Amino acid sequence: MSGIPSRVSTTGLVGAVLLTLLAGCGRATSPTASARSAAPTAQPTPAQTPMPAPPAPLVVTVADAGPAETPWTAVRLSLIGEDGTVAATVNDPGGVDGDAYTVGSEAVYFIDGTVVKALGRDGTVTDVGLVPQVSTTVTSDDLQAYTTFTVSPDDQTFIFGIPLAIQGDHGATSDRSQLWTEPVGGNAASATMVYDDTSSDDLVLLPISWGSTGVLISQRSTTGLGGAGPFINDTDFEAVTFDPTTRLLTAVQGNCLPVNPQAGDAPTPVDVCEAPNPSSPDLTVDIGSETATVTMQAAGATAFGSVVVSDDDRYLAYGAYIGDFASGHYVATIVNLVNGATVATVSGFTPMQWLNDDRLVVSPLYLDRSTYLLSASFDSPVKLTADQPTGALP
Repeated sequence: MSGIPSRVSTTGLVGAVLLTLLAGCGRATSPTASARSAAPTAQPTPAQTPMPAPPAPLVVTVADAGPAETPWTAVRLSLIGEDGTVAATVNDPGGVDGDAYTVGSEAVYFIDGTVVKALGRDGTVTDVGLVPQVSTTVTSDDLQAYTTFTVSPDDQTFIFGIPLAIQGDHGATSDRSQLWTEPVGGNAASATMVYDDTSSDDLVLLPISWGSTGVLISQRSTTGLGGAGPFINDTDFEAVTFDPTTRLLTAVQGNCLPVNPQAGDAPTPVDVCEAPNPSSPDLTVDIGSETATVTMQAAGATAFGSVVVSDDDRYLAYGAYIGDFASGHYVATIVNLVNGATVATVSGFTPMQWLNDDRLVVSPLYLDRSTYLLSASFDSPVKLTADQPTGALP
């Protein structure tokens, strides 16, 4: 295992105190007169304004809120404090997509009907946009029900992926999906189509996250949305990146997948190139101009995945599944990217989300969707909620 060359962050604390002595000049009135110095004048000390403490991070969780006959057609989104306190919760009744939501740096955004709403840190829910309504001449299933979206790193712009037709379905002569952008706080009239995909590849463009290197898009099959297995990663579905400036799609090469591209996560672009099976379990991690190769290890592992990098680029955590699917268990491994050392392994959990204080959110996932928080030393997992973690507000 080779690690990133050591990166030393030096913070200099420089202080200077200037003391001015005001000396009076003695006037000689006689040979016996002596000069007298004026006493130093005390300078007032400027009042120090205390810096407000940054808000504590909130874990974003999701739970099924749909009816028994159609589970996961509606969801419950919650904001959970580090002590397990529920700071806010809201039910998304479904709308265009039962689980169309995205975690930004300022709020959690979700679709309710055709309205985009924001759940703030204080629990306030506000209307912040409208889903573009695209007309089509094809009479087919309601493919727009699969609309997904994400938000830019500065929480200023939405991008929507809207599927419209499948070749051969109800007379459609080609597959079709579109990408639309819209300012946060805007409406359908302010939305702009930025990409029109009419290829006949049975794939639709679904935005996943928006980072400094562009928008990560999963091209999913319109006939088989979803998946199964110990690790389900949206980037495994024909991943491409979209450049909002050039409006070009670029295929992700060599299984190199952007990790933590959402605002509030990695401050620099981070790519992870991963093999999909344990026979070649190497991760090549690029952080800026530095590179490390991390060999994922776990005895008896049948799958690796769930790779997350800490906000300060110091740690990488990956999950391994031990045993057969549905009868095995997860193991989370934390690696120090500065020196390549494995600092902790936690059995029974897979890593889900770093908080900005380098604590790690983990979950038993398929065994139990609950959310747990590891201590700063990556041990003693504490259960926060029975809901599944899906992100964090810094």
